[in-house]
Amino acid sequence: MAEQIVVQLRSEIDVGSFTYELRHGKAVTDDLASGTRFSEISGYLKRISLDDTLSEQQQDNDFIHEVVHAINQVYLDGELEERQVKCVSNGFHQVLKQLGVTFRLQPSEGG
Repeated sequence: MAEQIVVQLRSEIDVGSFTYELRHGKAVTDDLASGTRFSEISGYLKRISLDDTLSEQQQDNDFIHEVVHAINQVYLDGELEERQVKCVSNGFHQVLKQLGVTFRLQPSEGG
């Protein structure tokens, strides 16, 4: 089994020359649930919203998925379709998991 590497996610992540805010917590989770989503990205607002009540495996997958969307927006002018983003992000998730790399959100304020 590979050595475990836990990457503690900060409140921001850079993709190219753009800084994306990472948002999570009860208000974000409630907003996502109202639209039956686990995560979302806003290229306009430069923010990624993640439901932090999901399993760690699902959080990893969703984080990677939204980062692939950001890469698509910054470097490919949004040319990838959702199916392609899903396939690429699932592939990255599988490889990173096999290598023992996981991502953890910092605890949100108030819980």
